[in-house]
Amino acid sequence: MLKPDGTRPAPGERSGTANKNQSILVYRRFHYRKLALLTAAAAIGAFAVTAWRGGMQNGGTPLGLGLGIASGALIVWLMWYGIRKRRYGSSAPAEDWLSAHVYMGMALIVLATLHSGFQFGWNAPTVAYALMLIVIASGIAGTAIYLRVPALMTRNQGHHPGANVARNFRTGCGVPPSGAAVGR
Repeated sequence: MLKPDGTRPAPGERSGTANKNQSILVYRRFHYRKLALLTAAAAIGAFAVTAWRGGMQNGGTPLGLGLGIASGALIVWLMWYGIRKRRYGSSAPAEDWLSAHVYMGMALIVLATLHSGFQFGWNAPTVAYALMLIVIASGIAGTAIYLRVPALMTRNQGHHPGANVARNFRTGCGVPPSGAAVGR
């Protein structure tokens, strides 16, 4: 199968993947965003059907327990990304795991909230929920920085990452650029 530019992929190169500069948010044509939305929609649907039937939900009901188990399993899987990114030779590319980590972390907000049945108080489960939200918020901020800063650095260096390194080093050390007058 040919790549979009008409060339053949190199041996070992996966032909179905996007280019190297593709954002993790659009990786594999939003595969993990679709999976996260489907997961959240299924949880919301189950919660709505149970509420429509007149059942009050919290962490102790069958649906609440199911959502709690799913949330706990998802938290363990999301933490596994930290281990996975330090390993070499994995079957899935790191971009694949990172995209899944971002979107499934967002789906966790929905699952954990529905698990609680919107019952919050001054207790340990609410503190754990608040800490989870803080971790997810820091992940959102980290993703924004991860996606924004390299693009700014490239733009500031004239689209050539190594082009101005020597000049910037000399200027930063107080050495005038070649040809500049040295006078104080």
